Amino acid sequence: MTFADLVLIKQIVTYLDVAAAALLVYDYILTLPEEIILVWPARWNLGKVLFFLTRYPVFIDTSLVLVHQFSILGPNACKILFTTIGWLLGVGIGIAEVILAMRTWVIWSRSRRIAIILIICLVLVWIPIFWVLNDSLSSLVFAVPSDPTFRGCVLSTQKNVLFVVFVLIMAFETFILVLTLVKGLEHFRHASSTLVAVLYRDGLLNYIYLFVLSIINVTVLLTAPHGYTTLLTAMQRVMHSILSARILLHLRQAASSRNPDLSLNNRWDQTQTNVSTDFEFAVHDPDADPSLSPNEVPEGIRRRKARRSRRRGGSKMKNVFLDIATATFWSVAGAGAGEDGVGETDTWFGREAGEHSGEHVEVELWQTVH
Repeated sequence: MTFADLVLIKQIVTYLDVAAAALLVYDYILTLPEEIILVWPARWNLGKVLFFLTRYPVFIDTSLVLVHQFSILGPNACKILFTTIGWLLGVGIGIAEVILAMRTWVIWSRSRRIAIILIICLVLVWIPIFWVLNDSLSSLVFAVPSDPTFRGCVLSTQKNVLFVVFVLIMAFETFILVLTLVKGLEHFRHASSTLVAVLYRDGLLNYIYLFVLSIINVTVLLTAPHGYTTLLTAMQRVMHSILSARILLHLRQAASSRNPDLSLNNRWDQTQTNVSTDFEFAVHDPDADPSLSPNEVPEGIRRRKARRSRRRGGSKMKNVFLDIATATFWSVAGAGAGEDGVGETDTWFGREAGEHSGEHVEVELWQTVH
């Protein structure tokens, strides 16, 4: 392959890198208002940390990709830059996969067994991915441009093992899809809440988008000249960032839309929550008698100890007046059977902590749908 051929390939790759950057900026502009409303005021927790980790480092990755395409660099500088970008892309996609795994764990009612399975799968998939990535990046060789004013890096040689990365990613995402569909059949049999619909819609669409990209990447890596190695790498990184961030935004949006009266600035004085000295509490529905003490639990009230694990009871709640917008970033849906043997779906709206009548309390809010 002549140097002119390598330059032509480099131009094609550059076009797609620019397209990926444009898509990233476009999506950011579209979703920034939702982020400001739904994420920024929320308290810091794992969901919010993961959101920012998948949302913003991708701008660093993409900027470095454009730098190496439009700067005058020598072969050594190109290798250092490519290696840095490669590791950033790998870690970024890994964070997005963790979010996909956590969404699946959420669907499975935060099952400990599913959590262990997902953690094992992540380890079994990502240790080989990082090993292959290191092997591939170590083999990079760049051509020396005949024109000293030439901009960008022209890849000359690279070990053809990178396709393994995308095969492993496809395998993990297919496993995630299977878990999603299995639980989805159970959920839609018992309930059809907005939250559940969002979980499954995002899961299916994300799988289709990412699977198609991975298939194209594997095909290119196995059949095209080695100069095309990074043809869709930046696009795949951008899509993982966009889709995983949208998963979290959609969950937060679905949870907030369940009660349009909730404001992001609502505080504890706007909740209808009774708290006793032993930290038990009851969350009333709008029809319940607000004068009842915490020890009187009529129809429509769900009681539980603070920090107590979920009790699958037979109570039913309607609209609740608990401010979750500033308390949590996760909305969790699960399914099980009530104490009366009737199938039900539990939706976890979040956890709030604060002061009430001089006591420090923590509240978990659940809705049970029979």
